[in-house]
Amino acid sequence: MKLPRTHRFRVLTSSWGVAVDLTAHFVRAAGETSPAVIFADASIGKEFHMQADDGLQAFLRAFPGAVPLLAGSALLIDDITYALCDFQPEGVACAVAGWRCDEFELAPNPLTLKFNTLTRRSNLSTVTTG
Repeated sequence: MKLPRTHRFRVLTSSWGVAVDLTAHFVRAAGETSPAVIFADASIGKEFHMQADDGLQAFLRAFPGAVPLLAGSALLIDDITYALCDFQPEGVACAVAGWRCDEFELAPNPLTLKFNTLTRRSNLSTVTTG
């Protein structure tokens, strides 16, 4: 098993930004046939779980060849740090996808965030390649 590693996801502009640091490592997940994301901290809220799963699914859609490599494994998230003043949970999805890309040396991260001036929130955006 590899030691935990941190992925730093950043989308910063002059008027807004999202910053998430995600520290995680792979573990074998008994009974799991599909890749999964689990949190070391049981008190993590449902929104974090949903966003982490969104990041995993985006990664799997972008890199389907990685699916067999991830069968029976889980991404164990040891720690998440973010700016408390303007946290947007979509940043977790981007950080999970980015962590996986780093692990397999794949680029680019299939997710990013774009700011919506009407809602004053960032929205997930799929990065297209090719």
